[in-house]
Amino acid sequence: MKIMKKFKISSINYTNPDDVTLYRICAVSSFVTASGDRVSKGEFGGWIEKESNLSQEGNCWVFDDAKVFGDAFVRGDAIVKGNAKVFGSAEIKDNAVISGNADIFGVARIYQNAQVCGLAKVFGSVLIKGNALITGRAKVRGDGVIIGGNAILSGDTETYGSKFQIYESVFFEDAIVKSIDDFFSLGPIDGLSITLFRTANNEIRIGEFATCSYYDFEKFMSLGKMSPLFKEIFQKVYSVFVEYVLQDIFAPCPICRGRVNNDPDASTIHCLHCGCSAPKESWRKIAVLSKKDFMV
Repeated sequence: MKIMKKFKISSINYTNPDDVTLYRICAVSSFVTASGDRVSKGEFGGWIEKESNLSQEGNCWVFDDAKVFGDAFVRGDAIVKGNAKVFGSAEIKDNAVISGNADIFGVARIYQNAQVCGLAKVFGSVLIKGNALITGRAKVRGDGVIIGGNAILSGDTETYGSKFQIYESVFFEDAIVKSIDDFFSLGPIDGLSITLFRTANNEIRIGEFATCSYYDFEKFMSLGKMSPLFKEIFQKVYSVFVEYVLQDIFAPCPICRGRVNNDPDASTIHCLHCGCSAPKESWRKIAVLSKKDFMV
C-alpha cells in the first residue's frame, strides 16, 4: 500500500558545525499531533538531514529549530521541538517528546510517554520509557540502562554504569546513580513516597516524588510529613543507607576540600580541583576519620 506523504524536504538548508547539511521540512498535508498541536499544509517545520530521519507515517513531527540527523529516526506520534537535537542512531517513537535544548544521541531510545527537556543529554545504550521525565542539566548514559515508570531525573543528576533499571516513582535532583545500589525507594507508606540518593558532592538527600522536592535529613525530619510508621522505617533505612554509601566514598581533598574522583578501577584518588593524589587506602583512612563530614 502506498504511504501518503505528510512532508517534503524544502530547498532551505544550512550546514551545521559537524559539516552536515540539514534541510527544513514542509508539511504537504494538515494533521494534529498527539500533543494537540496543529500542523497545516505548507507549514515549515524543523530540520532533518534526509527523509529517513522522520517517518511519513503517524503524526510525528519536528518543530521549530529542532534538528534530526545522522541515522536518528523519529516515528509514531513522537515530537521533537525547540532547539533539541537528535542524532547518531537514536530513536524517538510512540508519544515521546524531546524539547528545549535536549540532546539525544548514540543508540539512545526514547519511547512511550517519556519526555526529555531542558539542557538534558541522553546517550549511550539507554532506554527511557513509560512516563519518565529527564530535565534540567541531567546526563543519562550507560550500557543497558533503562529508566521508566514515573521516574524524574533533574538538576545535575548523572547516571552511568551498566545494566540497571529505574522503574519506581522516584525523584532525583543532582544525584549520582551508577547502579541500583546508589538509591533506595521507600513507599508508598501512608501516602508518602521518597527516594534516598547520593549527590555529586557525596551528600545524602531525600527526594519526595509528589512535590518534586528534595531535602537533607534534618529538614525532612522537621517537615512533619511522616506518620509514626513511616518515621520508624525511614530512620532505620536512612541509617543503613548512609553507612553503605560511606563505604564507597572518599573524603574531600585535605588541601583544598575539592571533589575527588571515584573511579572503581583506579588505584589512586586524585583531587579534581588541585590535582593532588594518594593511594586509595590512604585516602579511605581520611574518609573514616572525617565520617561526620558526610552525615547530613
